[in-house]
Amino acid sequence: MNAIERTFARTFDNWGISLPPDATALRRPGKIVQAGWIIRYVFGEDHLKYYAVHRMTNPRHVRIHSDGRRESLEAPREMYAVPRGADERAQQKAREDFYEYNRRVHAELRAKGLMD
Repeated sequence: MNAIERTFARTFDNWGISLPPDATALRRPGKIVQAGWIIRYVFGEDHLKYYAVHRMTNPRHVRIHSDGRRESLEAPREMYAVPRGADERAQQKAREDFYEYNRRVHAELRAKGLMD
């Protein structure tokens, strides 16, 4: 087991999830649906990127480098906040910023092959 596989397995150890046995050797994109998780992954030259969602937690977009180091990448946001007493204009701006951010991140995930 290499460092990428170990780090991935440790991340999802509580759910008994690991990469398929031939995933690293074949370096093809894949999808794991298990224990409530939907995990899509793609290999780069010296890393693995994955996007993982579960209804009980926030979405995760992560790069695992060949040395096993994890790097959190931008993931869609689940909510936004506005200051108490914010006027309608400030509320609208917060809403627009939230949706624009998520549109951009979703487009990036699709471009990477991590989202339909």
